[in-house]
Amino acid sequence: MRSEVTELTPEEQDYARSRLAQLAEQFTADGTLRSPQWEQAFRRTWRHPYVPCYYLDHGAGPLISAAEEQHRSQWLDAVYRDQTLVTKMVPVPGRKAGWYTSSSTMPSLMLTMLQALDLTDGPLRPDHRHLRGAGHPADLAGAGGARGDHHGRCARPAGRHRGPAESGR
Repeated sequence: MRSEVTELTPEEQDYARSRLAQLAEQFTADGTLRSPQWEQAFRRTWRHPYVPCYYLDHGAGPLISAAEEQHRSQWLDAVYRDQTLVTKMVPVPGRKAGWYTSSSTMPSLMLTMLQALDLTDGPLRPDHRHLRGAGHPADLAGAGGARGDHHGRCARPAGRHRGPAESGR
Protein backbone atom coordinates (compact mmCIF):
# COMPACT_ATOMS: atom_id res chain seq x y z
CA MET A 1 0.00 0.00 0.00
CA ARG A 2 2.26 2.75 -1.21
CA SER A 3 1.09 6.29 -1.12
CA GLU A 4 2.73 9.64 -1.66
CA VAL A 5 2.11 10.41 2.00
CA THR A 6 4.38 7.60 3.18
CA GLU A 7 7.08 7.88 0.51
CA LEU A 8 10.38 8.59 2.24
CA THR A 9 13.19 10.93 1.29
CA PRO A 10 16.64 9.32 1.02
CA GLU A 11 17.49 10.67 4.49
CA GLU A 12 14.28 9.22 5.94
CA GLN A 13 15.04 5.87 4.28
CA ASP A 14 18.48 5.85 5.94
CA TYR A 15 16.85 6.60 9.29
CA ALA A 16 14.23 3.86 8.83
CA ARG A 17 16.93 1.33 7.85
CA SER A 18 19.00 2.22 10.92
CA ARG A 19 15.94 1.88 13.19
CA LEU A 20 15.10 -1.51 11.67
CA ALA A 21 18.71 -2.61 12.23
CA GLN A 22 18.61 -1.38 15.85
CA LEU A 23 15.34 -3.19 16.48
CA ALA A 24 16.69 -6.38 14.83
CA GLU A 25 19.78 -6.24 17.06
CA GLN A 26 17.63 -5.64 20.15
CA PHE A 27 15.25 -8.49 19.23
CA THR A 28 18.16 -10.85 18.50
CA ALA A 29 19.83 -10.01 21.82
CA ASP A 30 16.64 -10.52 23.85
CA GLY A 31 15.67 -13.74 22.03
CA THR A 32 12.64 -12.35 20.18
CA LEU A 33 14.29 -12.99 16.78
CA ARG A 34 15.31 -16.62 16.82
CA SER A 35 16.45 -17.36 13.28
CA PRO A 36 18.43 -15.71 10.48
CA GLN A 37 15.42 -16.22 8.18
CA TRP A 38 13.18 -14.09 10.41
CA GLU A 39 15.90 -11.52 11.01
CA GLN A 40 16.32 -11.03 7.25
CA ALA A 41 12.57 -10.70 6.74
CA PHE A 42 12.31 -8.20 9.59
CA ARG A 43 15.21 -6.08 8.33
CA ARG A 44 13.73 -5.75 4.84
CA THR A 45 10.09 -5.14 5.78
CA TRP A 46 9.21 -1.45 5.91
CA ARG A 47 6.52 -0.57 8.43
CA HIS A 48 5.85 3.02 7.36
CA PRO A 49 3.82 2.33 4.17
CA TYR A 50 1.20 0.58 6.31
CA VAL A 51 0.99 3.19 9.06
CA PRO A 52 0.26 6.57 7.44
CA CYS A 53 -1.09 7.90 10.73
CA TYR A 54 -1.63 6.93 14.36
CA TYR A 55 -3.12 8.36 17.53
CA LEU A 56 -0.88 9.43 20.41
CA ASP A 57 -1.38 7.86 23.83
CA HIS A 58 -3.39 4.90 22.50
CA GLY A 59 -6.14 7.16 21.24
CA ALA A 60 -6.26 9.71 24.04
CA GLY A 61 -4.04 12.12 22.10
CA PRO A 62 -4.18 13.77 18.71
CA LEU A 63 -3.74 12.15 15.31
CA ILE A 64 -0.14 12.14 14.06
CA SER A 65 0.04 11.91 10.29
CA ALA A 66 2.88 11.47 7.80
CA ALA A 67 1.05 13.99 5.62
CA GLU A 68 1.61 16.83 8.09
CA GLU A 69 5.13 18.21 7.79
CA GLN A 70 5.24 19.36 11.43
CA HIS A 71 4.57 15.75 12.56
CA ARG A 72 6.75 13.98 9.98
CA SER A 73 9.77 13.15 12.17
CA GLN A 74 7.55 12.23 15.13
CA TRP A 75 5.52 9.92 12.87
CA LEU A 76 8.59 8.18 11.42
CA ASP A 77 10.20 7.75 14.84
CA ALA A 78 7.05 6.17 16.31
CA VAL A 79 6.55 3.84 13.35
CA TYR A 80 10.00 2.32 13.94
CA ARG A 81 9.68 1.79 17.70
CA ASP A 82 8.61 -1.40 19.43
CA GLN A 83 5.13 -0.15 20.29
CA THR A 84 1.54 -0.72 19.27
CA LEU A 85 0.07 2.18 17.29
CA VAL A 86 -3.68 2.83 17.20
CA THR A 87 -4.40 3.67 13.54
CA LYS A 88 -8.17 4.02 13.47
CA MET A 89 -10.85 4.84 16.03
CA VAL A 90 -14.52 5.57 16.18
CA PRO A 91 -15.81 8.23 18.58
CA VAL A 92 -17.65 7.27 21.74
CA PRO A 93 -20.04 9.97 22.99
CA GLY A 94 -19.00 11.35 26.36
CA ARG A 95 -15.48 9.90 26.25
CA LYS A 96 -12.21 11.55 25.33
CA ALA A 97 -10.89 8.39 23.63
CA GLY A 98 -12.92 6.34 21.20
CA TRP A 99 -12.97 2.62 20.46
CA TYR A 100 -9.98 1.26 18.60
CA THR A 101 -10.95 -0.31 15.31
CA SER A 102 -7.45 -0.85 13.89
CA SER A 103 -3.90 -0.88 15.16
CA SER A 104 -0.43 -1.89 14.13
CA THR A 105 0.78 -4.30 16.77
CA MET A 106 4.06 -4.00 18.64
CA PRO A 107 6.70 -5.55 16.30
CA SER A 108 8.21 -7.81 18.98
CA LEU A 109 4.79 -9.33 19.73
CA MET A 110 4.08 -9.91 16.03
CA LEU A 111 7.48 -11.56 15.57
CA THR A 112 6.79 -13.85 18.52
CA MET A 113 3.40 -14.87 17.12
CA LEU A 114 4.59 -15.29 13.52
CA GLN A 115 7.59 -17.39 14.57
CA ALA A 116 5.24 -19.61 16.62
CA LEU A 117 3.44 -20.47 13.37
CA ASP A 118 6.58 -22.29 12.22
CA LEU A 119 6.31 -20.95 8.66
CA THR A 120 8.64 -22.57 6.16
CA ASP A 121 9.29 -22.19 2.46
CA GLY A 122 6.54 -23.68 0.35
CA PRO A 123 2.77 -23.51 0.51
CA LEU A 124 0.99 -22.65 3.70
CA ARG A 125 -0.42 -25.62 5.55
CA PRO A 126 -4.21 -25.83 6.02
CA ASP A 127 -3.83 -24.75 9.64
CA HIS A 128 -2.21 -21.48 8.43
CA ARG A 129 -5.32 -20.31 6.59
CA HIS A 130 -6.04 -17.73 9.30
CA LEU A 131 -3.23 -15.56 7.90
CA ARG A 132 -5.33 -14.72 4.85
CA GLY A 133 -7.01 -11.37 5.41
CA ALA A 134 -6.25 -11.32 9.13
CA GLY A 135 -4.49 -8.54 10.92
CA HIS A 136 -3.12 -5.14 10.06
CA PRO A 137 -1.03 -5.22 6.86
CA ALA A 138 2.05 -3.90 8.69
CA ASP A 139 1.84 -6.84 11.07
CA LEU A 140 1.68 -9.47 8.33
CA ALA A 141 3.92 -7.95 5.66
CA GLY A 142 6.99 -9.83 6.86
CA ALA A 143 5.36 -13.27 6.83
CA GLY A 144 5.76 -13.76 3.08
CA GLY A 145 9.39 -12.66 3.21
CA ALA A 146 10.17 -15.05 6.05
CA ARG A 147 8.77 -17.89 3.93
CA GLY A 148 10.95 -16.92 0.98
CA ASP A 149 8.12 -15.24 -0.96
CA HIS A 150 9.50 -11.81 -1.74
CA HIS A 151 6.80 -10.88 -4.23
CA GLY A 152 3.67 -11.16 -2.10
CA ARG A 153 2.66 -8.35 0.22
CA CYS A 154 -0.39 -7.98 2.34
CA ALA A 155 -2.44 -5.04 1.16
CA ARG A 156 -5.57 -3.32 2.34
CA PRO A 157 -8.67 -4.22 0.33
CA ALA A 158 -10.06 -1.20 -1.52
CA GLY A 159 -12.40 0.86 0.60
CA ARG A 160 -11.78 -1.03 3.84
CA HIS A 161 -9.65 -0.29 6.92
CA ARG A 162 -9.02 3.29 5.84
CA GLY A 163 -7.42 5.47 8.46
CA PRO A 164 -8.31 9.12 8.99
CA ALA A 165 -5.41 10.36 6.87
CA GLU A 166 -6.72 8.36 3.91
CA SER A 167 -10.40 9.23 4.17
CA GLY A 168 -10.14 12.31 1.99
CA ARG A 169 -8.79 10.49 -1.07
